[in-house]
Amino acid sequence: MVAGFSHTSANGISDGTKYNRLTLAQTYSRSKRTTFYLLQGFQRASGQTLASGGAIINAVASVGDSQIGTPSSSSGQAVLMAGLRHKF
Repeated sequence: MVAGFSHTSANGISDGTKYNRLTLAQTYSRSKRTTFYLLQGFQRASGQTLASGGAIINAVASVGDSQIGTPSSSSGQAVLMAGLRHKF
């Protein structure tokens, strides 16, 4: 098992954005050539940030953008990925 935690903060706005992210990864060997893997991630956002037009908006979590395509509509977001790898 592998775990990671990151904290990111930005300033320049009176209530600057803060992101806390926790990730976990597990790998289970089923045989010499087959492995099952499981990845989990969770992010919590707080504070405010700038929108693309420059307006100040509430920060939202975006940990799963590469998998689901859109950021969360709230301050928290979780992503879960599972897969099976077989070596030929």
